[in-house]
Amino acid sequence: MAVIRVIMSLLIMVVPVLAVLLELVTRFDIVERHHIHHDTYAVSLVVTRTIMLVNGFMGVLGLLVSWLCRVGIYGQVEPVLTMSFFLSFELALLIAQSVVGRYQVVTYEDHLTVTPFVGATRSMRYADITQMRYRQRFPGGFVTDLHLTAKDGSHVSIWGILDIDQMLLRIDRFEVLEV
Repeated sequence: MAVIRVIMSLLIMVVPVLAVLLELVTRFDIVERHHIHHDTYAVSLVVTRTIMLVNGFMGVLGLLVSWLCRVGIYGQVEPVLTMSFFLSFELALLIAQSVVGRYQVVTYEDHLTVTPFVGATRSMRYADITQMRYRQRFPGGFVTDLHLTAKDGSHVSIWGILDIDQMLLRIDRFEVLEV
């Protein structure tokens, strides 16, 4: 049981370090880049760095609570159980950070490409858009997404955490926008 505790303690310390490395390697300095031929929009660094910080805090908290279990503060609770909870939470945060950090929209002169959270990058020409409509992601409306539908039935979604209004100016198809 001691070997398992040591391995889990090491993993609890390593996962936040992986989150920091993931943030340093995969993220831009500027999330909204304007170039001559295209504009790139990505999820704000505040979001991914917050997930990274929470991951670090959960690592520290996991080690502290498992140590308190080991010295008997919480009675007969096995430290491995608490460490497995915190480790699984850290791994879930690491996956969330990598998925959210992957999302981006690139607008060109005549089309856009969307790299979704999961899956292949999708491209859509502005001239092919037949419908654009807003959709609230959650009840209460604090995140509103933009869904685009093309002539061939394909669709893409632009997550509301990005600057949708700026992208709408680039798309310039307000006649198909449903309010």
